[in-house]
Amino acid sequence: KLARLETVLTEPEATLIAADECEMHLLPLLRAMWHRRGQQPQVPTPGQNRKRPIFGGVNLRTGAWHYQLTSRKRGVEFIAFLAELVQAYPTGPIYVLIDNASIHTSKAVLQWVATQPRLDLLYLPTSMGHKLNPTEKVWWALKDTIAANCCFKSLAELDQFIQRYFNKITETDILRLINSAIVRQAQLTEAA
Repeated sequence: KLARLETVLTEPEATLIAADECEMHLLPLLRAMWHRRGQQPQVPTPGQNRKRPIFGGVNLRTGAWHYQLTSRKRGVEFIAFLAELVQAYPTGPIYVLIDNASIHTSKAVLQWVATQPRLDLLYLPTSMGHKLNPTEKVWWALKDTIAANCCFKSLAELDQFIQRYFNKITETDILRLINSAIVRQAQLTEAA
């Protein structure tokens, strides 16, 4: 898998997308924080937790960020996300780097991908999926920015914060955030 990844990274005409999914929750993500001695902040909880699945992918060469808020995290939603990527990049081969999660390897996903001649899924080594996928850094930044020690009253409110966050972040910000050996290799090939 690593050898195939190295080969794909050197294809100058290819679009390289690192993709993954995450879930945001109404309940706050608790993080350490500073406060005055004896004045510990209260972090309220909304009661019943609910979650918002998000599919996301970053173009390793340009930093373009694509995402889709969904109600569930299944192969059907993953196919819809892939279809948006195919529309966003109408020419040339598209390689999508993903982990080996069951929604990425389901029969429905594999059958749909077989009908897309320009799309190819590149499965990262099982033990290295989180380490090699730059999208993980986008999720970390998102959660640290809008979910740390905050709770939301509804999924609609959470959706607004997610959309506002992604509307503000630039391609340059994304590239700075995901800086890694894979990203540098992809950009090196493009510049050549």
